[in-house]
Amino acid sequence: MKKLLIILVIALLASCATKETISNLNLDFEYVEKEMPTGWNISGGSNYILAIDSTHVKRGKYSASLEFKEGNPDFKAWDLPFQATIQAIKLH
Repeated sequence: MKKLLIILVIALLASCATKETISNLNLDFEYVEKEMPTGWNISGGSNYILAIDSTHVKRGKYSASLEFKEGNPDFKAWDLPFQATIQAIKLH
């Protein structure tokens, strides 16, 4: 029961985010500078190709892709740092 309550509280907090805040995160890769989505970072190994694609998109102008090249599989990721302010609540 506690797990369900925690999930519901997290969902409620997530739904309270404003559209302006979400659009500023560039989740649709709409803002690109030097072939890199604005605000996004790359981390991990060098055996992968990361790219912005304007041909295969789900929504908007761009999508991001990550493709394994060769060698030993490693770790590679797009990551988007953001600051979240969440008010603490006490669960009983």
